[in-house]
Amino acid sequence: MVRLNAVGLAWGLASGLTYALWSVFNKVGVKHTNPWTLQCYGMLIGSAVLLLFQPLTPLAGVSKSPAAVAWLLVLALGPTVGASVAYAAGVRAVPVSVASLVATLEPVLAAVLAYLFLGETLGIGQVAGGALILLAVWLLRPRSADS
Repeated sequence: MVRLNAVGLAWGLASGLTYALWSVFNKVGVKHTNPWTLQCYGMLIGSAVLLLFQPLTPLAGVSKSPAAVAWLLVLALGPTVGASVAYAAGVRAVPVSVASLVATLEPVLAAVLAYLFLGETLGIGQVAGGALILLAVWLLRPRSADS
């Protein structure tokens, strides 16, 4: 059963708004600086703000395991910073509307890859959600003036 509440709905709408703003700010930012600089400042500021709301106890526990610290660094530098830099570099060449639309495919592709290579299972809700994302991307795709 689906349950909705005002707080969850507000956070969901806020996440969509902040993602849209992030995309637009990337487009503006890469006009004035290179993507690496832009993303490094953005990640540092974002990390500082998140640390204000995050309990530090779990972070202290991670620091006791060198392997966990190594994995966190790999994840921070690879998929987190690397993907952000690639996105920022991409919006130099394509409109933000196209870049953000392509980025919308990320959760669907992640779910499909996890199913194919990691043996994850997909429930009917996940398949339906993925189908809705694909439909939205198809409906919002850029069209040529001829079509």
